[in-house]
Amino acid sequence: MRPKRDVATTSICTSDSSTSSVGVVPVRINRSTSNTFPRGCIACLLRVALVMPYMKSLARKVVDYLEAEWIEVTDWVALEEPDNAAVARIQGPRILAAARALDLAKADALILSACVQMPSLPLIEEAETEFGVPVLSASTATAFTLLRRLELPTVLPGAGRLLQQDRRDTR
Repeated sequence: MRPKRDVATTSICTSDSSTSSVGVVPVRINRSTSNTFPRGCIACLLRVALVMPYMKSLARKVVDYLEAEWIEVTDWVALEEPDNAAVARIQGPRILAAARALDLAKADALILSACVQMPSLPLIEEAETEFGVPVLSASTATAFTLLRRLELPTVLPGAGRLLQQDRRDTR
């Protein structure tokens, strides 16, 4: 049995979708069985499904990294975009189609974009409604972390459940 850890990722991104490097920013989380984010919780994720723009070899490294941090990746898809500049032009319907192909039955949440360059913000709330699970992206998780660390309100309308209410650390 693996020891339990309280770590989730806020951002997984590389400088190039075809490189072999992975950069991840870990943050503390609280555990919950709810499919929403409680007030004091940053992510509450133990099992995630991922949509990534990367080539399969790099996507596999992201999955391996998350699993080494005790976050189970229940399913994932790599869009295999070899041109880093083209990642920013991936259309929403392609991203949602990839998400629809995932098995989300065991996922606590869907990470709709594991790269800040892949546009996903306009899709977050639509995907939460469609899939019935919290949906994150590298951008929403990073925005949340920055706002929280700056002790600013963590509310951004239209950015999904994570950013629907103020979760400033009030310790």
